[in-house]
Order: sequence, then C-alpha cells, then structure tokens
Amino acid sequence: MTMAVCALLHVSVLLMGISSGQTSVIQTEQTMLAAFGGEAHLQCRLTQSKVVHHVTWQRIGPKGEVDMASYDEHFGKAVNKEFRERVEFIEAALQSCSIVIREVMEQDEGCYHCLFNSPEGSFTGRTCLQLYELHPPVLHVRASDSTAESAVSCSATGRPAPTVTLTVTQPDLHLSHYNTGSVNNTNGTVTVTTTAVLSGLHRNGAQVGCAARVLSAPQIEVLESVPEASAGGEQLFQTHITGSVCQADCWVCFSGLDEGSEDRGLSGWITVLIIILIVAVICAVLYAAAAAAAAATRLIKKYRSRNLQRSESMTEVSEMIEVLADTENNEVRNRTPAIQRKEQKSPGPSSHVVKKLNFDG
Repeated sequence: MTMAVCALLHVSVLLMGISSGQTSVIQTEQTMLAAFGGEAHLQCRLTQSKVVHHVTWQRIGPKGEVDMASYDEHFGKAVNKEFRERVEFIEAALQSCSIVIREVMEQDEGCYHCLFNSPEGSFTGRTCLQLYELHPPVLHVRASDSTAESAVSCSATGRPAPTVTLTVTQPDLHLSHYNTGSVNNTNGTVTVTTTAVLSGLHRNGAQVGCAARVLSAPQIEVLESVPEASAGGEQLFQTHITGSVCQADCWVCFSGLDEGSEDRGLSGWITVLIIILIVAVICAVLYAAAAAAAAATRLIKKYRSRNLQRSESMTEVSEMIEVLADTENNEVRNRTPAIQRKEQKSPGPSSHVVKKLNFDG
C-alpha cells in the first residue's frame, strides 16, 4: 500500500514537471483584455526551437475543447466554419501563431489553448480572454452661490464597475467633500458617480479632470473648464474628452448667468414673443394675399368662360343669318325668270296708237 502511494506521488510529480516544462516552452499572455465589440488578439510563441508539424487553436467550453483554427506545414491555414466570420490568422507559423477575434461578445469570454504538435509531443499554452465595457465619463462643473466654490460631478458606466478619479490642473484649486455611489444597471453594467466641492482661486484656463478606468484597460479622461465670467455676463464651459474611445472638443455658451440674469431672461422672453408675433402677422398677410390671388384667378376664369359662351352664341347667330340669306337669295333667283317671261309675253302699243300719239304731239 505504501509503495503504491509512493508510486502515485512519483507519477504526479513527473506529470507536474512535464506540464511545467511545456508551459515554460510557450510564451503567451495569461489574461487578455478586450472591449465589448472590439478585437481580441491571442498569441502563442515557442521560446525554444522545436520541430513542429501542426498548430491548433482551441476554445475551452462547458463541454470541452472546440477546435477553432489550425495551421499545417503542408495544408496551410484553416478556420472552422462556425468561426470563419469573426476569426482570422494574424501570424501563421510553426514557431509563433496568433489569431484575432473580431466583434467580441459575451460568449467569447473564457480561456483558449494553443497546441504545438511535434514528434516530442504536444506543447500547450493557455490564455484567457476577459471582456470589459467602458463608456466616456460625463463631467459637470457648476458654480454655486459662493463664487469661490463649484460643485463637481462625474459619472462613468462600465463593466465591471469602473474607477472614477477627479483631478485639478492648478495648485490653487482644491477638491474636498468627496462622495462616491454606484448603481447596477439591468444590462450588467455599473454606473459609478463621484462628487466633490471645488474651492480656491482659479486663473483663466483652469480645468477639472475626470478619469475612468476598468481593470488594466486604457483609461478615458474628460477635462472641463471651470466656469469663468466673460464680457456680457456669459458663462463659458469647455469640455475635452481624451482616451482610446474618442476625442472631441466642444464649446457651449450660456447667457444670463450673472447677477442680472433674471432681468435679461425676462427681456429675452419678450424679444422671443415679439418675434413670434411678427412671424404670425407676416404669415397672416401672406395667407390673405394668397386668398385674394386665388379669388382673382377664379373671377378671371369665370369671365373668360362667359365671353367664350357669348362668342359661341354670336357665331351660331351669324351662321343662321348666313343660312337664311342664302335661302332667300335662292328663292329670288328662282322667281326672276318667270317675271321676265311675263314681261316678254305682254304686247307693246299698237302702231296706230303710236302714230296717234305722234300726231297729237
């Protein structure tokens, strides 16, 4: 019994030595970070030159290892069908092999194996992928009743819970009365909000910074200018976002934030109302003009229609007169020969009458 236990311990130590030796032969990152929706780069490299014929990448799932991609000295690169849309080789070699997973999602989180198959055996490396999510923080700096103090608030949302840090750019500014709270969101992210009171004299260009970080991923920093009074009593705020996610500058101008803001606000509303009334009057005039033009157009069309009807009636009368005239002329022509015949048949005066007349004369 004792010898059996000793033999078992000897085998266990031997296996541990082999495993440790294999691990030291392969260089890889134990934990890789990748942002949700981003890319994950997985790499394995042999630290010692070995005779390798085949390299395989596997994903360790609940039901065991699943082959994802492989590289062979004779057949080249191959990616399994279910991974072809998002998995691609970055480096395909027998001594160093790396892949990229694009548009990583929650099911990609976990551990992966890289296997270098050689006549000496299989050398296996292990790397685990951890996903994170981090949105740009939202920073607000609001002037309080006291001109020497401002309220600072910064919120950042991520997964896991981000770390939020407030900073100032001038030594005369001080942050105090820190308070931090968090809210768990339904999508698995956590929103962390940190507030503080900003005090001290500040010169032009003074800024407050807010940095958000998740795990060891690159941080995202936001800078906002401390409110300062400008000509006309306007307050200027500048926000600058830096980090690996985005970078932007924007200026926002708010008027009427000094002591006379109420009076200027009232006059501003009066100005707006006057403009609205002017626009309403212009719209009414344009509507009336359009209505008058439409009415005039209708009258013109009606007048033209009546003239057209009268013209058609006069044409019909003229045609009827011409027809009647033609008919009468025809009747006159038909009667004229008969009269002429009657005149030809009537006897002229007798010769003795003529003579008598001549005699009498």
